Amino acid sequence: MTTWQPRLLRTAVLAPLCVALTTAAHHACSGAELPLPALALAFAGTAVCTWLLATARPCIRLTGAWMTATQIALYAIFDRAAAHRPDRLLDLADPAVPAHGLSPTLALAHLLTALACTLLLWRGEAALRRAYRLLARLPAAGY
Repeated sequence: MTTWQPRLLRTAVLAPLCVALTTAAHHACSGAELPLPALALAFAGTAVCTWLLATARPCIRLTGAWMTATQIALYAIFDRAAAHRPDRLLDLADPAVPAHGLSPTLALAHLLTALACTLLLWRGEAALRRAYRLLARLPAAGY
């Protein structure tokens, strides 16, 4: 495998999973329906973040910080989308865009999602490296 293929695999697996977890947690806590443009933007942003993070073997602190920042951005995007302003999804600092506010339950849901995504990326990396090492040994073992 070339070096971009494992990164693509990690991104293809983790980004939709992270967005699905975030969407489920946000919807369960806020009850707000999320429009397709918000989900597409969330997926694109998460995929880019995951692609950049997958370049090396990051420590769990960096992975956790990265995923927490991603969750904060996803919360802001989803909150704007829930306020029925999909045309203003990227205006995160615009006070004219109404926001629902961050309840403690919603904050906890996004923090737990950040933790789950961090563990998936961090431990998933280790599992993927072990699988590559085992697969590399198969031809040498005569299989």
